[in-house]
Amino acid sequence: MNVTPPLLDLLGTHWDVKAAVLGLAWDTSSRIAACATADGVVMLADGVWPNGPHLAPRPAGGWAVIAGKSAAPEPLRVRAHPKAALALCADRLGGFLSGGAEGRLVHISSSGSCSQLAKVADGAISAVASGHAGVRAWASGQRLHRIALQRETQIDLPSAASAIAFDRSGMRLAACHDGGVTLVSMAEGDSPTHSPTLLRWPGPHAALAWHP
Repeated sequence: MNVTPPLLDLLGTHWDVKAAVLGLAWDTSSRIAACATADGVVMLADGVWPNGPHLAPRPAGGWAVIAGKSAAPEPLRVRAHPKAALALCADRLGGFLSGGAEGRLVHISSSGSCSQLAKVADGAISAVASGHAGVRAWASGQRLHRIALQRETQIDLPSAASAIAFDRSGMRLAACHDGGVTLVSMAEGDSPTHSPTLLRWPGPHAALAWHP
């Protein structure tokens, strides 16, 4: 019996990043994939593979795998943090946001340049999110931070956040943690418009996403 090789072997590639992978994300163009690791490196892999393997239609129908003529481009290794890169997401304005164990929020461009956006005095940044018009948010322990128009606001959560996300409008921010999810409504300015709303559910919550 002929067994079809895995799709990764036919059309893809892989790399040994030398450290535990703590985050993965595609940029908003869906061209650059980023990988955050436990040694503070963020690797950027270009989705365009010149002369790589591809599918071609068969005259009789169906598709044929055409072998690649060159190896996949090596990812760009970016030293984003001196400690572990704990959180990663695509930035709505391009590139990526990364949160580090040393407490720095970093923007990483698709070309690999880094710039610090914020610094937590004591603690690590465990979750990051990007909203519309350059609004960014991050969580450090029980404190949820948001920056817009170069001004920062923050609220305290019932327990440490494990993940955060903006809704499609960018005017609401959700944070999941032990015991449920906290929703924060934002005005056009920089302050929350209402007291945070807690959606209670027992136990720890590790990930969340807004339904479209």
